[in-house]
Amino acid sequence: MLRGEWNEYISDKDEALCNELFVNLTDRLINTKLSTDDKKENELVRKAKEMIYYDLEHVLKLDEISNELHLSKFQLIRLFKAHTGISPYQYFLNAKVERAKNMIQKNKDVYSVVAA
Repeated sequence: MLRGEWNEYISDKDEALCNELFVNLTDRLINTKLSTDDKKENELVRKAKEMIYYDLEHVLKLDEISNELHLSKFQLIRLFKAHTGISPYQYFLNAKVERAKNMIQKNKDVYSVVAA
């Protein structure tokens, strides 16, 4: 009788250990996948920011940016806002304002900046 209880105890202990190891392994795999996906998303946001920043002279065209990044316009907006806290359009406006401020500081002439 004692031997049967011992075998059952060992069996339960082994099963609990296996379950714990399985859960730990699963957590690690999920976290690795999430961090890889996050890096990919950060890369997409970085590319979108570059495209917006280097084309400030023209009206923002989300369709062009989203097509270039192989996303829908709505996916781009959600992803961008999730990573930056602002919409692509707000980023565009902020970048234009910053560029204007820099030009004013550099030239010290508001009228020449407005004409540009």
